[in-house]
Amino acid sequence: MKTYLLSVALFIVGCNFPVHAAEQLTPVELYSNGKNLELSELDQNKLLEQALQLLKTSNHNSGKEAKNNLFTLHGVQNDYRATVAGKFLVCRFQPSKKVTTVGGDIFASEIVIGLNGAQYASSLFTVDKDGSVVGHAKYSGELCVKILEAINNIEQ
Repeated sequence: MKTYLLSVALFIVGCNFPVHAAEQLTPVELYSNGKNLELSELDQNKLLEQALQLLKTSNHNSGKEAKNNLFTLHGVQNDYRATVAGKFLVCRFQPSKKVTTVGGDIFASEIVIGLNGAQYASSLFTVDKDGSVVGHAKYSGELCVKILEAINNIEQ
């Protein structure tokens, strides 16, 4: 009987924790050659805002509903692998986030920004809610410069 009451009590206590607490977590991470570099909460928030601004300026993407022939599967995969082999910023959303871009609405569970250029962020990808990598093209060069400047200021 004591075991039964303890099991019921643990079940009730477990049910009182908010389920969507984990959904509100949006980690922003900076990687350089496989190493995760520490970011303060303030820096994470700033970089998340800049990443979303950059994504909204995307005119074209390789997603399933894309209306262009700018991308090949092989090209997107090669570019993504090259990006994450170097220095990049990743912003994660749980659940995935709907973002309205110049080229149309997309759903992103991750934004990945390559930082392998000397003067600007070098590439932009999203990972959709199904886990597919989506390449982006024709986005703000000015924001690419600002993002790389922000990263360089954080690292100093």
